[in-house]
Amino acid sequence: SSSSSSSSSSLSSSSPYAPPLVSVCLVHHNRGEITLKTIEALLKQDYGPFEIVMVDDGSTDEASLKVLTDIQRFFNQTRAVPFRLIRTRNRYPGAARNTAAENAKGKFVIFCDDDDIPKPHWISTMVKVAHHTHADVVTSMADFFEGDGTPLPTAKPKLRWLTLGAAPSLGMYHNVFGASMALVRKKSFFKIGGYTEEGGSTYEDWEFFANAVLQGFHLEAIPEALMWYRQHPTSEKLNLMHNTNKYTNRMRVMRTYQKFVPPQLRNAVLYGWGASPKR
Repeated sequence: SSSSSSSSSSLSSSSPYAPPLVSVCLVHHNRGEITLKTIEALLKQDYGPFEIVMVDDGSTDEASLKVLTDIQRFFNQTRAVPFRLIRTRNRYPGAARNTAAENAKGKFVIFCDDDDIPKPHWISTMVKVAHHTHADVVTSMADFFEGDGTPLPTAKPKLRWLTLGAAPSLGMYHNVFGASMALVRKKSFFKIGGYTEEGGSTYEDWEFFANAVLQGFHLEAIPEALMWYRQHPTSEKLNLMHNTNKYTNRMRVMRTYQKFVPPQLRNAVLYGWGASPKR
């Protein structure tokens, strides 16, 4: 396709390069029609080839279940890109992302939530950076927005998530590694250990990045916002960030750091976090 040839020429200026298959790991839970906006944005990517592996994490909402049926029918009829829908019981994002990665056929897996809006050059930029830096994990910044629609290309973000990349010292206190919509070499993903699978809490992306960096895997952060990150009202039931226990969430990250210090210093890790400024 034309998108594939353009990606090939941009990825390598000195030698022929066949763009690798990328598996978009799309996790869904009771989002309804908002998910259609994410699908539309994925189909506008300037990269090829890619597939979509969609994991429905135990949706129960009737409107969401109908949307899933419509999405499956659309891809069956159009064959726009290779698409698979996997239905599981509700096990939270970490387990759902692992399931998607386990069923991925690509050299790279790239993670996307059901309410995010990837910008058209999201995949191509991530793959280009992974190719030239040989990174195991590639992250980027993200632009925040509100509402049920899709931001216009000229829209100004409510705020921008700034990242530093592989900065483990500061990363113990704040997720400076990057936004959750990361690209990972599939072989590296499983060597890192994937996401932990805990229900009732979040920060599994922060935990994954910290675990990767502390183990010595190469993480590159792109200083550009490649994704629109949808902010939901704090009262919304599906807003995991605000409807889960902050201490439990933080402990997922702290346990990762504790593994890499001598036992006699592990409480110091907790003290350091407790003494740090909180948002």
